[in-house]
Amino acid sequence: VLWLSSTGNRADFHFYTIYFQRQSLDGLQVGGDVTMRGIKVGRVEDYEIVADNINRVEVTVRVDRNAPVSQNTTAIVQR
Repeated sequence: VLWLSSTGNRADFHFYTIYFQRQSLDGLQVGGDVTMRGIKVGRVEDYEIVADNINRVEVTVRVDRNAPVSQNTTAIVQR
């Protein structure tokens, strides 16, 4: 899992791109909740299979700017 940070155009959110390669993404959907420790902090904005590596999926999430996301934060998808 790799996190790449970029600031969104709205001051209240940050947008992150997450790459999943070995995890099942069954149940992932645009508009789905992003949670930390069970608390909603954002939503899934978009996802797509990476063209040059069909085993890799790029997921874009919008997260509240106050959410404690750090360099070692990891992402998982739960059904």
